[in-house]
Amino acid sequence: MSDYSMIAYSYPGSNEFLVGTVGEVSPKTPKYPVLYNFVMTPFDKSNSETIWFKFSSISSSRVFDSPSNFNKKASESTSRSEYQQSFDSIKNSIKSKQLEKVVLSRRLVTPRSKEDLYGLYISLKNKYPEAFTYLVSTPETGTWLGASPELVLSENKGKVKTTAIAGTQPLNSSIEDIRWGAKEIQEHAYIESYLTEVLTANNIKFNISDKTTIPAGGVCHIYSMIDIIGNTDLIQLSNLIHPGPALSGYPVKESINLISQLEETSRQFYCGMIGPINSSRIDWFANIRCLQVHPDAYTLYVGGGITADSDFESEWEETNLKASTLLSILETATVYDN
Repeated sequence: MSDYSMIAYSYPGSNEFLVGTVGEVSPKTPKYPVLYNFVMTPFDKSNSETIWFKFSSISSSRVFDSPSNFNKKASESTSRSEYQQSFDSIKNSIKSKQLEKVVLSRRLVTPRSKEDLYGLYISLKNKYPEAFTYLVSTPETGTWLGASPELVLSENKGKVKTTAIAGTQPLNSSIEDIRWGAKEIQEHAYIESYLTEVLTANNIKFNISDKTTIPAGGVCHIYSMIDIIGNTDLIQLSNLIHPGPALSGYPVKESINLISQLEETSRQFYCGMIGPINSSRIDWFANIRCLQVHPDAYTLYVGGGITADSDFESEWEETNLKASTLLSILETATVYDN
């Protein structure tokens, strides 16, 4: 295993930067997941493998030394016309009552110089202090960098929770002044409805908190927390709730099928699940606000939920807004001369 097969991450709200050297990798769900230290799942789990990582060492001071695990050349950016064609197809499906919401993603490819990737990761953490931030570089995954505000599932001292997050708008004022429209409120309702349906159908008891607004860098989202009551299998639960309406659409199965038809290039780990594992705490996040590193380019992945009330120009601009923070980090990155 290469010395550069490493995973760096920082918990939301934490000032600690952890770096693990990968010692063992498994593409199969282990009998005892707690024996592993990190997991990374693709969006399409039916056609791609979930990767489990065990660290040979972990430190809060070590930095990456020139990650070199880069998967193939980047695909081209999703053109405006491609995005609009897919948008129109989704709107037609919604109009004919086949679906209520579909999450449509796009790729934004930008040139890469010899940036300090660990420095990019630190900058991203500084920009998104309340997000889960990471830098992964392994032969199995390639090199990925991201900051996710969206917790999929966590267990801390026996307490299990998940979240419902939807809606995006610029955070140009205080949280208290933010007002949400009917579209964003409905998107959040889809997620709560889905989680309620799935948990109830599987006899899992739960409580849902009141809705609130949370910041995520220069934007904000509608948020509520779902506490799971009683013992549950986290692997089974994660398969039940992920990818949910926030990442696919509603109904979920039908939305994923349409996404596979419309998006010609695989999302890979974008909209998958990512996060650390230790003996007392498990935190798995939706892999959004992320980019993949190639030898000479970055691929940024962004998306948004399309509903009956969606307007193409607004949706296109929302994806630009979501990409803006990552782009601003790249623009200010330290570049090596040699």
